[in-house]
Amino acid sequence: MLVIRIYMGIAICMAAQAHASPIDCSKASTRVERQICSNELILRLDQAVDRNYQGSSGSEIGSQARQHLIRTQRDWLKKRNACRDATCIEEIYRARVNALCEYPVFQGVNWGCAIRSEDIQ
Repeated sequence: MLVIRIYMGIAICMAAQAHASPIDCSKASTRVERQICSNELILRLDQAVDRNYQGSSGSEIGSQARQHLIRTQRDWLKKRNACRDATCIEEIYRARVNALCEYPVFQGVNWGCAIRSEDIQ
């Protein structure tokens, strides 16, 4: 039982590390974070990524899909942080907003999708 709790704790920590919380613009320190904070559209996309990530990660998607979700979130953050301009950042965000809607549910009811990128203008 202790081993299960340890693994669950590790999984929760990993999920938290991969999660892209909405940008706190008062603490924006990188070039990309400052670009996000200066663009209302990208800020709305940032909030949508957060909502969709929370919906996906809170669903019964199964352990393999959850591991994939965490891995792809980390990869997405690297791609986002490599962007040089607002156009790139917007494209990366729009793709991630929609990709998060596509995670299948392992059991139970599909969480649906909080928001699709085409709904954000």
